[in-house]
Amino acid sequence: MIHLLSVDWILALERLSLRRQRRSQRTTIRMPLIVSWTIPVGSGTMQETTATAVVSGHGALIHLRQELALNTPIEILNKTTQRSTRGRVAWVGSLGNFNDPFPVGIELSVPSETFWAPSR
Repeated sequence: MIHLLSVDWILALERLSLRRQRRSQRTTIRMPLIVSWTIPVGSGTMQETTATAVVSGHGALIHLRQELALNTPIEILNKTTQRSTRGRVAWVGSLGNFNDPFPVGIELSVPSETFWAPSR
């Protein structure tokens, strides 16, 4: 006989497992980008040239020299296709060494399976 508490734990673990599944497939690809954002103090903008490490229909993993705060709104220009879209900083990793860029997870405001694809 299974204890009722055990069933609750099993259901909770199943729900947690479903939340951890990816919303879209990841692909390793190096795509050159220009990422722009507004400076919090003042009215200027900053930009940095970088490239993707991993992409999905919902975002990408990139590396930036400038540490950005979570949820910072960004503009992303795909240098290969010259298409741009908006997004946000969804995750910031820690530095490995002092001169290393920050690993940054970005999320597209509007998911797109074609934003990363080269033009035909």
